[in-house]
Amino acid sequence: LDGIDAVFVADCDGGGGDHLRLARPFLAQGIPSFVDKPFALTLQDALEIVRLAEQHQAPLFSASILSYVPAATHFKNRFHEIQTVYWPVPAEQPEQPIGVGVVKGVGGAFSQALAGKGIRGGLEQRMAYIIHGVCLALNLFGQGLVEWVEAMGDLPLEYVHLHLKNQTDVMLLNTSTDTFAETCTFYASAYGKYGAVHSNPIGDPEFLGGAAIILQMFRAMVQTGKVPVPYRNLVEPIAIIEAAQLAQQNGSKVLLQDVWKG
Repeated sequence: LDGIDAVFVADCDGGGGDHLRLARPFLAQGIPSFVDKPFALTLQDALEIVRLAEQHQAPLFSASILSYVPAATHFKNRFHEIQTVYWPVPAEQPEQPIGVGVVKGVGGAFSQALAGKGIRGGLEQRMAYIIHGVCLALNLFGQGLVEWVEAMGDLPLEYVHLHLKNQTDVMLLNTSTDTFAETCTFYASAYGKYGAVHSNPIGDPEFLGGAAIILQMFRAMVQTGKVPVPYRNLVEPIAIIEAAQLAQQNGSKVLLQDVWKG
């Protein structure tokens, strides 16, 4: 491993189940590493990747494009339209919170349609798509705010409900069919006291801007040795997905803090 400046662990099996094995030797040598989405298939693996990075002082980063895509930022900047009253006097009343958020993901429709598999697939086959919806929801409605999770559907995590500590409720629609299955496009909506706003498509053309930001952050990490975000941010989406799995299995909501505790 001599002479290696940095490592990019690509999304090889789709579900992230091999990321711990692939990242371990490089982290053990203190080499700056980027682990592609999903960071890991399980919370246990995600925590172990972080432990290795901290133990060997190896700078570590992972990200979904949906966490940084400028199109999402532009949409989020429109929230004030439904948080502030404009009649009779603008800004006379205090800003109101977002009541409900909706993220429409792709849920695996892209890969399933191309493979001719129809509507099916376990979590590992859908994880590479579901993770983006979770990351977009956190990007738009708040990192570190999820209090509890519910999930239902015929397939793993088809419909996921995130209840946030600020009382916003976010619905993730990880549908397994899509009107245009050959594309990979996300949509989002926000509802508040004074109305609703809906995003433009956030898809392949928009992803390029998010990818560029991530590459710049990774390069800066390699050059400075400073991690761009707290490691808990890398693990949180995996913890949410684990909570959603438990919620779907048990038919009841699961507190995220209980999942963190193990």
